[in-house]
Amino acid sequence: KDEETGGVGCFMTKVPRGSALDVGMFHSDSNIQRQRATLEFWFFLPEIPSEIVLVRRSNYQSEEDCKDQCSVDEKGGLLWELVALPSGHLEFRNRHGVVLTSEVITGKDKGAFDFDPDDNDETKGQLSLPLENGYGGWNHVCLSFSCKNRAPTTCNISLRMKGSLISSTDISVDIPGLDEDEMLDFQAIDSALKHTLLTFGLGGIHGLRFTEIRMWACNRASDDIKMMMYEHLDIAKTKKEAEISNQKQRTCERY
Repeated sequence: KDEETGGVGCFMTKVPRGSALDVGMFHSDSNIQRQRATLEFWFFLPEIPSEIVLVRRSNYQSEEDCKDQCSVDEKGGLLWELVALPSGHLEFRNRHGVVLTSEVITGKDKGAFDFDPDDNDETKGQLSLPLENGYGGWNHVCLSFSCKNRAPTTCNISLRMKGSLISSTDISVDIPGLDEDEMLDFQAIDSALKHTLLTFGLGGIHGLRFTEIRMWACNRASDDIKMMMYEHLDIAKTKKEAEISNQKQRTCERY
């Protein structure tokens, strides 16, 4: 929180084209190791008085333009965003609007999601807020991306909350400044995405906190997420997991 202005800041990290965080979408078969990704993090919500952009990916053209991306209303370079709603649900949006939501039909027999005996039908897809007894408020969310065997700007998105699959769908992600033909040309895509950002906590409120932000260069399974989401991963654990992954001959790098 800015004590002088009273405003609440956000966390931003640059994602240059070809960098470690540039995974999950917009990659051809020549970069197959970049075609899948999992982004997960914990966040604490004291309340949700209005929409809060938990994470947004956008592109920018200059350093001055980069600074403007700190505004929740600056959507000129928007690629996608995950938004917390006052209703307590999540929405994943692209430039055209909502493409995925956590507001699902609950119940084992209704088939809206993969049944998990650990799930609570009444709260699945619903964000946790602090209770009077001091519990609650911490939420774990996970986004999985895969552009394997898909068109250049098409991607499969899966949303998990506390490790449980909520929804999954294929979406199209338009790139600002490119026409339909250019969005089929990876050279044009590489140029347009030379500079992108991941921004957390846009439109946030005092007390909003993030921790254990992790990016994996693979699609993490629900069981893996549930097993590790309560664990703090230090450098040693990261190296150990990489060694295990290599032994199993599968690519799953954490950044």
